[in-house]
Amino acid sequence: MMHYYQHHIGDFIKATARLTDAQSMAYLRLIWKYYDDERPLPNEMDVLAFQIGATEADVNLILRSYFKLEDDGWHQSRCDNEIAEYHKKSEQAANAGKASAQRRANARSTSVQPTNNQ
Repeated sequence: MMHYYQHHIGDFIKATARLTDAQSMAYLRLIWKYYDDERPLPNEMDVLAFQIGATEADVNLILRSYFKLEDDGWHQSRCDNEIAEYHKKSEQAANAGKASAQRRANARSTSVQPTNNQ
């Protein structure tokens, strides 16, 4: 599960300068939910508003302004890219770990029987 993302302060300030403080917080919480769930936000304004402690009007405005509605929910391209990159790196690390364990296991096994020197 994704527990970290790069928050680009300049990009965030530039994108949210026209928002009220409550709308900025709602936007941040929607982004956090997106990363935490690692999937698009559901198309349920009332549920999202409740989950992030915002008004339905603010959630609706933010989703329409910063996200794109698709068949599976509300997408945000930067989130989608970050999540895909996270999964790619996670899979590469898992594969590297498996390969390393396999190499160690192969190094320990040998077809030669130890000799008993008494």
